[in-house]
Amino acid sequence: MRFGALKETYYQDNAFSFVHQVADLCLLSTQLEKDKSVVDFMEKFDDQWTRVYQMTAGPEPYRKKFRAFLEENYAKCDFLLAALSKHYPNPVDNLTTKSNLSYAELKHHIRALASNGQLEQLSAPAPIVDAALVTKGKRARRRQNYKARQNQIAQQNQMVQSPVYECSYCKKHGHYAGSHEWQNCRKLRHE
Repeated sequence: MRFGALKETYYQDNAFSFVHQVADLCLLSTQLEKDKSVVDFMEKFDDQWTRVYQMTAGPEPYRKKFRAFLEENYAKCDFLLAALSKHYPNPVDNLTTKSNLSYAELKHHIRALASNGQLEQLSAPAPIVDAALVTKGKRARRRQNYKARQNQIAQQNQMVQSPVYECSYCKKHGHYAGSHEWQNCRKLRHE
């Protein structure tokens, strides 16, 4: 049987298969645990990326826009780093600081880290809270909430301790004298 006949029989290029392929690309980070080799994972990532890229050749406008997105070198780098960040937070954080890396250079750096033993064998995902690339963990949010509460309490105390202005004219004539001074008294102006 020819490849063309197999392709006609089993290959489907419809909206559902395209979205399914994109979802498979996004879920690659969960498959890293089973592979236990970063080099094998990167080959799988390249294969998945190529499949999605090939499926963007359809006539629909959204696929053409997605194809333009996939052609961006930095998008491919970001996807790979995002897939690796859960399991290797520190090396990924170091690589994200190098902003002009091409995808080929990024793969070279990751392979070098793996061959030098700087990417330890994967046993369990590292806790994401310890990653420097995460902007705010639980501890930072708690600290921020605590500071916000302290500022709110300080503002309430300031309001209570602020001086109360009393109008001497209104006080003398038995009117409500709070919240204004005699310079701003409306009753005094009318008389």
